[in-house]
Amino acid sequence: MNYINISEDLSEAATQIEEFLEQLENQGYNHQAAQQKVAKDWANEVQNNPRVKGKLVKLGQSIRDAAASAVIGEATLNVIKLVFASLGIPLSF
Repeated sequence: MNYINISEDLSEAATQIEEFLEQLENQGYNHQAAQQKVAKDWANEVQNNPRVKGKLVKLGQSIRDAAASAVIGEATLNVIKLVFASLGIPLSF
């Protein structure tokens, strides 16, 4: 799987997540399994690269500021929530 290039641009990150979800669903994953795989792979990337974690935290701040579900969609928001939960980073809206 390609890794998500975390940037402070929420719409860019959301587009990448949606593309990965679509790729996995085309490979036979159901919607929920695709979300879990993207989140797990992304969390692994964050754990292996401390700089990425800082960007993820900034992305989380953008989500809180942007009324996330209206901007990025529920599936993408679910992936981001899963990543934060698996890393033990609080994300509240």
